This record gives sequence, C-alpha cells and structure tokens, in this order.
Amino acid sequence: MNALLQKENPPRVIGLVIDADRPDLAGRWTSIQSKFSKQPYDLPPIPIPDGTIIERRNGGPRLGFWLMPNNQVDGMLEDFCRDMIDASAVETVEQCLQIATSEWSYLV
Repeated sequence: MNALLQKENPPRVIGLVIDADRPDLAGRWTSIQSKFSKQPYDLPPIPIPDGTIIERRNGGPRLGFWLMPNNQVDGMLEDFCRDMIDASAVETVEQCLQIATSEWSYLV
C-alpha cells in the first residue's frame, strides 16, 4: 500500500479487501486508521456499511476499503462464502469433510 501511494505515478484508485477477523472489525478498522494517520486521508470513525471510499485531501489515489465478510460484522472471506450457500449444503460439505478426514487418517 505504501509503495503504491508513494509512486511517482500512483494508480487513480486503490481497493483493499481485508479480513476483519483479527482481532475483530472494530480492531481491524482501528489498525487501518492508525496506518493512515500520517497520510493525507480522513477515515471515518467506523467503516461505511456499503463500502468506505476515501478521497485524498490534496488529490491522488482514491482509496476503497471492504472488511470481510460484509463490512459490518467480524469474520473473514470464508464466512462470506459460507453465508452464500444453503444450510443443507453446508451440512453435506461438513459430512464429506469428516469422511475425507477419517479416510486420510487411515491412509497416513
């Protein structure tokens, strides 16, 4: 990120998709705010639910932030994917994983 922002000809837009799971959404956002505290960007106190887009004060790259899974709750990409599928499919996947794990243990 720093290298992109300091390039002679930086990109016009930089987008970041970040897992919010460590330590949590609020903690992750605080960490992001801290990293940008010396940059000419004014980040809001919390992520904007529909996605956070920040303009640089003196021109330069526009920044976009999205914290997984949905920019509003703790989680990660895997949670986002899991929430998109039907609950019965999750149950089937978990059963398959149990079978595969037991078979793998047998082979090792």
